[in-house]
Formats: sequence, C-alpha cells, structure tokens
Amino acid sequence: LFREKVYIHRLIISTFVTSLMGTIVSLVLIRVWIKFIVIYPLISITMILIAFGYTSIQEVFKKIIILYMVTFSLGGFINSVYYNINIKGLNFRVLLLLLIIVIPLIKLLKMLLKNYSGKKNILYDVELVFSGKSIITKGLLDTGNSLYDSYNKKPVIIVKAKIIEDIIDSDLKADIENIINNIKNTKGMININNDYSIKDKNIVKLRIVPYQSIGTNRGCLLGIVLDEVNIYKDDKIYNHVKITAGIYDNEISINNEYQVILHRELL
Repeated sequence: LFREKVYIHRLIISTFVTSLMGTIVSLVLIRVWIKFIVIYPLISITMILIAFGYTSIQEVFKKIIILYMVTFSLGGFINSVYYNINIKGLNFRVLLLLLIIVIPLIKLLKMLLKNYSGKKNILYDVELVFSGKSIITKGLLDTGNSLYDSYNKKPVIIVKAKIIEDIIDSDLKADIENIINNIKNTKGMININNDYSIKDKNIVKLRIVPYQSIGTNRGCLLGIVLDEVNIYKDDKIYNHVKITAGIYDNEISINNEYQVILHRELL
C-alpha cells in the first residue's frame, strides 16, 4: 500500500512491542480519556515507526490514517457480523467465514488504493554520478520496471540518452553512439558478428540489458554502470552504488516531465 520495501522482522518486532505496550496499558489504572487521546495514538505511532521507519512527518501521518481506516473498517465489520447473526462465541467456523469474507475485501481495498496512487506520477529528484561528474534530474517510480543487470543482479533504471551525455567523456560517448546505432540497425538486437571497436577502458563500464516492453516487444538496451544513484524522497536520500542505467535514445516522457524511470526496489 505504501510502495515501500517491507521487512518481515520489523513487522514481527512491531507487533510484539505494541502488543506488549497494549497489555501493560490495559493492566494499569489510567483514565479512559488519557488512553484514547494520548496512549493509543502513541502506540500507533510506535507501531508505524518500528515497522516502516521514519521518512517524514507526512509519511508517518499518512500511514497512521490508513492504519485507523483499516482498523475501524475491520472492527466495525466484525462487530456487525457478531451482533447481527447472534453469535454468542466466535468459534472456528465463524472465524473461517470472516477470513473468507475479509481477505477479498482487503485485496480489493489494496487494488483500489494502488489504482488511485498509480494515476499520479510519483516523481523524485535523482542524482546520477559517473567518473566524478553528476547531474540531478527527475525520475518516475515505475512499479512495472522489472529489469535487472544479469551480471551483478542489481535493479536497472532507464535514462534518457541526452542526460547520460552530460556526465560521460567524448570517447565513451562515441562508443555508446556506435553501439546504439548498430542496435537500431538490427531492430533492437545485438549482432555478435559486428565489430563494435569498443575501447578497452570502456568495456567494463557497459552492459547489455534485454527487455520486452520498451517501445517494441523484445530487444536490448545498452547500459552504463553508474558510480552512484541518489534518490531524494522527502527528507531521506536513497543511495545506491554500481547501478546500471539503460540508455534510451528516445523521449521517455511525452511532456519531458521526467528523464529517468526508476526501479521499484530502489525505494
């Protein structure tokens, strides 16, 4: 729901800690209004921070709102079922029935939230660093980007060719243009019989990235291994080293709103 990488061990620790906090609060004599106004919100904030970490106040607030929405929805649904069908005790059959009903509802809610958020362009400032030079541009988080470097197994980003030209030297630029032109002539494929005449110092900096859905059904992109990719999200910087950038020699964004397509695992 949050387009973030979730770690199971953090969820387990969050569940254990906040369950323990809730148990202690229930055993201690505290005024009811203090529990609802102070204690319970603090427990919710603790749960979110342990499970997802801190990025910004806005992100924490958003997660708390969604937490309460899900909690109240499920709680209200369970209470409605309990009182309307006159269940004196929740037995195994009732719990199984609830799971059968609730799980599809959760999946539907998740799908609706993803579709809603997917309509917005999730753009971030992205810094590309190569051989002592850097450039900051806009990147789009695309959950459909599932490309990986077959050599180091790291995620691949897609970068507009003109952006790469600003951080490479003339020799490397000539080699890249030569290979890209050959790829175009072979309809997106690499011809192993061609003599690309790549300079030795540039060979280790380049990669071939197979793809299936960028402009044509299947083909190859030429990639360059960047020294660093820094993604700026709110108050946090996501730093990645040795990330391959697939060089796309066309417009990535129709309105030039962004020049990089990010991989979902980089955030």
